[in-house]
Amino acid sequence: MDFIKVLKKINEMASNYEMSDFQRKRKEIKGLKREYKNIFREKPGPAVHLESKKDRNNSYAYHWGGRDELQFNVLYDDNKPIFRYGVGFSLKRERNLTNPIEKMKPKIEKYNEYMKENTSEFNDINFYTDYGRKEHPSLVIGDDLIEEGKFLFIGKYEEKKLENFDEEYFHKILSLFDRLLPVYLYVESENEFSFEISGSEPEDLNLKTVTSAKYSKKQVEVSLRHNEMIKNIVKQLGGKYGMDNVSTEETSTSGGQIDIALNKNSSNIFYEVKTSQNIKYCIRKAVGQLLEYSYYPNECLADKLIVVSSNKIDETSKEYLENLRNTLDIPIYYQRYDEEKEELENTTY
Repeated sequence: MDFIKVLKKINEMASNYEMSDFQRKRKEIKGLKREYKNIFREKPGPAVHLESKKDRNNSYAYHWGGRDELQFNVLYDDNKPIFRYGVGFSLKRERNLTNPIEKMKPKIEKYNEYMKENTSEFNDINFYTDYGRKEHPSLVIGDDLIEEGKFLFIGKYEEKKLENFDEEYFHKILSLFDRLLPVYLYVESENEFSFEISGSEPEDLNLKTVTSAKYSKKQVEVSLRHNEMIKNIVKQLGGKYGMDNVSTEETSTSGGQIDIALNKNSSNIFYEVKTSQNIKYCIRKAVGQLLEYSYYPNECLADKLIVVSSNKIDETSKEYLENLRNTLDIPIYYQRYDEEKEELENTTY
């Protein structure tokens, strides 16, 4: 097995995955005239780089057409040996990309927006810079890391020799690509875009049972309001308790991003904001995140955990939260966000 054969195998096995339709989707959302046949080019040249030197033996590839995009990327370092697979942003200046920061920063901002809403879906991957030498605690890319020449990678670095690649490993690679496909579509869409992350109960959400994305060239049914809701809630809490006592997007000990943290009378309150129109889904997703933010790995950082959405709470949800408090002694509550007033209601449940 050599690196080119790895690319061919990924292309071949993609037929059983969402990625089989990647280049068609890419053409559609970007309004391109050309549609490449495969994910990766299958010979050295543009988008496929083979390098063999005394002190370095790296081979890498990004998807056809992906130089100035959030690129699906694989790399093999024969010296270690290490295999990398996931997505990344290249901020390297080249002849056809003379200002990489100007081109890529808006894409990075869209990527951050997506990850802030869906961090819990990607707990098994990491964000790296310096070609894997530095691992960061959060998948959200800070402004201080957006520097010309850097490569910002989100995915996995694993010790693996090419000779040990088997079908199971290729399935693992393509499964991650499928999960990252909605991220790509959101970042690269030239139009407004809506996404849904599945892997939840289909009977509740009417979603596919694999990660999927919905996109439209003309308009979308739902747009993300996550950042706007957080901004309004922070303004409300800051006005009541003082802005020095409110913070947003704090990195937890688990590496996740806490939407809002409030210090109230020496007590810490964590808020997790959800935009779904299904309250059961909002609570399900938020409870897991809030527990991780407060208790991982052996902590107790918050005195109160609050799930926030614009949905009116039903009796079943009230009973569920009360049961968690009484049975497991978890200080978890729900507070509704009023869309018209653009603020939290006073009542917690």
